[in-house]
Amino acid sequence: MVLGWGLGGAFLGAAGTWALRDRPVEAQSSPTVQPSPERLTVATWRRRAHTPTFIAHRGTAATTPEHTLEGYRHALDAGATCMEISTVLTSDATLVCHHDLTLERTTDATGPVSRRTLTALRSVRSAAPRLGTRWSGIRAPGIPTLGEALDVVAGRAVLCLEAKDDGGYDQLIATIDQRGLRDQVFIKVPTDSARLAQASAAGFPVFAYFGSEKGVTPQAIEKAAEALRGDHDVLVLPIRTIAGDPLPDELITAAVATGRTVWVHPVHRRSEVDRALSLGVQGMISSHVGYVSSHAPSATHDSWVQGGLAAGDLTKDPYDEAERLEWPEPGVIRLRERLKAGCVMPGSLCPVRKDTGVVRIEFDLRFEVPHSPDNKDAAAVILFGHDDDRYAEYGAGHGDGYHGLVRPDGQLILGAHLDGRREQEELSSAKATAPLAPGRWVRMVVTMDRGAVSWGYVGGPTVKADDVRWRGGYFHLGRTPTAPGVSIRDVVVS
Repeated sequence: MVLGWGLGGAFLGAAGTWALRDRPVEAQSSPTVQPSPERLTVATWRRRAHTPTFIAHRGTAATTPEHTLEGYRHALDAGATCMEISTVLTSDATLVCHHDLTLERTTDATGPVSRRTLTALRSVRSAAPRLGTRWSGIRAPGIPTLGEALDVVAGRAVLCLEAKDDGGYDQLIATIDQRGLRDQVFIKVPTDSARLAQASAAGFPVFAYFGSEKGVTPQAIEKAAEALRGDHDVLVLPIRTIAGDPLPDELITAAVATGRTVWVHPVHRRSEVDRALSLGVQGMISSHVGYVSSHAPSATHDSWVQGGLAAGDLTKDPYDEAERLEWPEPGVIRLRERLKAGCVMPGSLCPVRKDTGVVRIEFDLRFEVPHSPDNKDAAAVILFGHDDDRYAEYGAGHGDGYHGLVRPDGQLILGAHLDGRREQEELSSAKATAPLAPGRWVRMVVTMDRGAVSWGYVGGPTVKADDVRWRGGYFHLGRTPTAPGVSIRDVVVS
């Protein structure tokens, strides 16, 4: 797995200088001339990359406002060597980086991009409150032009460029040629676009994609593959359905069986990478490149006090507004009250390291509003001990592991759950002591050692079970379907 290539030349150059200093003057030879770094092109990128390859999706759209210079820079800093960028044409014929033809979904403005001049667009700011306060107000990024994006990305990453409105296609090609980037670009088009044949005839490698599972059949896959050239082009499928279910294995394997290079989108989880690789997929298009390309935690403490999410901090679907997190105050995230369960996985802290044989997870939680005493199912929850990062929520039968519940009346419950089964196994519980007052923080702790698991209040009552079935390093924090809103802060693992 390769995200970028090394800086070995710089290291050797430094070593060479040291060696020259140590030699007698009369023995010195001419300094060795280091070869110039190889120019980044699609061909050199393919030659250096290994399966899986990782392609940045809209920058780092799960943690940074999508299609912004900040997002592109974050993706490069995370190691991305291939970047997907969409463009739309303004009323005065400037290509800007934007996914939708309209402004509503991702900005503080409304209406079609095509009805605004570039000057008018300069006052439009990104609007992504689910990503945190870091990206709000005067800190909200604007919409960059394609030229501004190329100034940041070109030469550092291979580009997958798309004209979302067909009227911008010719200008996109002209910009590529004016910049001398023809050998650094895939042209991105839907599999049924007439531009596919045009881009192919012009010599561009083509990124041909199915945008959703609609219309993805073995026959449609075969037809799309027939329009592509060997390993010159790539065939791109969604990794999941609109409803959030995995795209059936047989469709992915049908694409792989065509002999074309197959990529999938959007990949949010390491478990999705593992599944795609097992089916023969070669490329992962992800808004979490830094997270999915590694299997190591990046931190031991959440980053929320900085006003934003870290790579790997995931709700069920980071692109789904229905799953959005709220940021009521600095350092705090809130899973709002709604008629379904909800969880966030602090993936930046996962898998929790087990070097000492003991895992400890601490965090603060509070209930936001009073609860009804008749609602016996309301609780805040932690699901832990999971072996992978598949999304999990209480009562859904997602994965094998443990769960700890704390109810608004103060009762603690420690239990176990099995993949595919909604029934819960209670391991231990403690009677309610004092109700948790709305708005009051309590600090909770989970521990796992070689012989037992425990759950409870830091410095207060806990429940414990002698159980050794699972010791995985992934965990989720959240609420049951009928619970009031739950806020969480200061998550620490050790």
